[in-house]
Amino acid sequence: MPIDFKMQKKGDYLLVTCQGRYEGTGVLDVHQQALDHAIEEGLRAILVDTTGLHGHSPTTMDRFGFGEAIAEMQRRGRTTVWIAFVGRKPIVDPDRFGETVAVNRGAFAKVFENTDEAVAWIRERLAARDDAEDVHGPC
Repeated sequence: MPIDFKMQKKGDYLLVTCQGRYEGTGVLDVHQQALDHAIEEGLRAILVDTTGLHGHSPTTMDRFGFGEAIAEMQRRGRTTVWIAFVGRKPIVDPDRFGETVAVNRGAFAKVFENTDEAVAWIRERLAARDDAEDVHGPC
């Protein structure tokens, strides 16, 4: 069953709001569509809000597979896009196993339980990139 979601440009990042039942399917489709849309719009960050999802807790293997897939999608992308995921337990793992898998495989991602912290993280990454361009010119 697909996850209901909407995408909205929020200044310098894409906000993806998910609703519905998490059943392990559809999460990667949402991510790929969001990544494609962000790249098309020239956005360098995505905030995926999963607080509207409910359902079963992802298994350890689900989290591992999700982390691997997110990293692979980002590696195939034409540019770096920072991704912040916001959610609540049980969808979000308190140990952040999926995040660890993704980052260890090259993803630019972090998981949060607080939207304000996620937005601050995005802004820090975008500001650091802008500062680097000011010093070194565009990449």
